[in-house]
Amino acid sequence: MLKSLVGQAHTLWDSVKRRDKLGVLGPLCSHQGEQGEITPDRVLHAIRSDLCSFSGFRAAWEDELQQPAPTSYSWPACPSSSRFVLIRKV
Repeated sequence: MLKSLVGQAHTLWDSVKRRDKLGVLGPLCSHQGEQGEITPDRVLHAIRSDLCSFSGFRAAWEDELQQPAPTSYSWPACPSSSRFVLIRKV
């Protein structure tokens, strides 16, 4: 799960960096009542401030940044002898 989370965060950051090339227009966010543009720096800051507290994320993130960004947000295929179970906290 950690590897997948790190890969998806990397893909998101990379997608925002390449939004002009990808044809994405007008990405906005709202923070404390102020609206602003979603920038690669904001995404990176959010990843570092919100995800680095997860066990092992920081080290895995630093290793991940040495690799090209994954091209997909999809979950990796699970081994044939197992399955993913996602549980939403309420």
